[in-house]
Amino acid sequence: MKNNLIRGTIIVLTAGLLATGAIAARKNWEERFNRLDTDKDGKISQQEMKVGRIAHFKEMDKNGDGMVTKEEHKAFVFAKMEPRLDKRFQKMDTDNDGEISAEEFAAKKQTRHFNRMDVDGDGMISRDEAEKAAKKRHGKMRN
Repeated sequence: MKNNLIRGTIIVLTAGLLATGAIAARKNWEERFNRLDTDKDGKISQQEMKVGRIAHFKEMDKNGDGMVTKEEHKAFVFAKMEPRLDKRFQKMDTDNDGEISAEEFAAKKQTRHFNRMDVDGDGMISRDEAEKAAKKRHGKMRN
């Protein structure tokens, strides 16, 4: 029983994170497209793409040596993610005590995500329902 509850909680939380990621990905995609489309013609040329990629590289290359180390890459990625992580933490910390309890963590969007995945309404999410939900959100299951 306890293992089933833990598995169910993991599935629900994973679904919530996947849904949040899909929304963020859409917004980020639009922002990147607009940033790369420098002549604002609604298209990205190969030259615009190249210029954008070089600018991105230079942002990561903090010491300006023309190479990006693993540490520079990690720092760059974390700096981009940190505001979203802070916002997500604040949303889960419903009593604003600076900590997330197990109840707060499990309760966040649980009912909505669970109901969305529980297609047949039997109060359980089967492997088939979880797979279909993942495919719907991301186009395919990853192995």
